[in-house]
Amino acid sequence: ENLLVLSQGACADVQILAQQKLDQVHVKINDLQHLQQALKQLLDQCHQSPAEAHCPIIEILLDEK
Repeated sequence: ENLLVLSQGACADVQILAQQKLDQVHVKINDLQHLQQALKQLLDQCHQSPAEAHCPIIEILLDEK
C-alpha cells in the first residue's frame, strides 16, 4: 500500500502488513532453498558422469514441457 495511506492508519495495521510481507519473504526463501538443493543434485549428477551423452539438466527441463 501507499506509505501515505499507512501513515494515517494505526500502528497495528502497519504491523499486520509488515508481518504479511515477512511471511511472503519466508515462503520465497524456502522456495529458493528447494531450488538450490535441486540444482546441486543435478550438478552432482553431471559431475559424476560428465562424458555421458545425455545431460540430466536438459532431461529435467524437457520433462517439464
